[in-house]
Amino acid sequence: MLLFDIYIVNTTRFGVKGAYSCKKNQMALFKITAKQNSYSNGLRLEKGMSVEVASKYTSNPISVNGGQEVQDAFMRIYGLDLKKLGGGRIPAHLFEVVKI
Repeated sequence: MLLFDIYIVNTTRFGVKGAYSCKKNQMALFKITAKQNSYSNGLRLEKGMSVEVASKYTSNPISVNGGQEVQDAFMRIYGLDLKKLGGGRIPAHLFEVVKI
C-alpha cells in the first residue's frame, strides 16, 4: 500500500506558480501465522491462529519495535498476550511471517 502526501507551494521563486512535491510513504502488509501449538503461563496458542498487520516498517514486524504491532493485533483479535506467552518477548520461532 502506498500513501502519498502532497505539498502545495505557492511560490514564484523559480518562476513557477503553484509548484508541488510529492512524498511517498511505504507501508507493508504482513500475515503472521502460528506454526505450532504452544501452552505456557496459562495461555494457549493454537496452530493456524493468524493476524494481518499493516506496518510502517518493511522488515519483519516481530523483530521491529519489540513486536508491538503484532502484540496489539493478537490481543485485539484473540485476547492473547504474546509477551506473557514468551516470557517477556514474542517467541518468533512459533510464527511464520509472510509479506503480502
